[in-house]
Amino acid sequence: MVAEGNRPFNPEEIRRFYEEHEFWLREVIRKVAGSNQDVEDILQIFLLRLMEKPVPKAAIKERGYCYKMLKNSVIDINRSAKTYDKYINDFAQTQPIIMSQDPFGVAAKTDEFRYVLKKATEYLPARIVLALQLRLIKGYTNADVAKKLSVKKKTSTKYITDGKNMLRKIFNKGMNFLIFLCA
Repeated sequence: MVAEGNRPFNPEEIRRFYEEHEFWLREVIRKVAGSNQDVEDILQIFLLRLMEKPVPKAAIKERGYCYKMLKNSVIDINRSAKTYDKYINDFAQTQPIIMSQDPFGVAAKTDEFRYVLKKATEYLPARIVLALQLRLIKGYTNADVAKKLSVKKKTSTKYITDGKNMLRKIFNKGMNFLIFLCA
């Protein structure tokens, strides 16, 4: 329940308040936050809160009350940031592979895999390669693959299954065979 006389401030009131007290607001944030890094972000969040949440009319007229609100906003923002960091760290602990991968290394491996896959598909029949491309790369359903290839659905399913099995055999033969393919 909102106390009588409490209301959110409109943007024009916030603009006037900001213009009158900009230096003081920034100094309070620097003092309470202990750094210059987040002053802009904290100030914007504080001013948005004045527009969103009902506060007493005197909030922007009395510096003491405004100071307490600003200090509590900084504490709340820092608490939220620590909680967010904790959640991110907990997630990183459960997903160590995802968080530790080098994006350039992943991209290089993906390109290398595509190259090897392209070389491997050169040794497969054309109809099987086309069925695999339509199904796995373009995301067609088995029925759509059958229509594109002008075959029965059962035949397109067989092409896709056979193609996957052939690729598995090629990749399971080991690096020596892959090096031979890429040469």
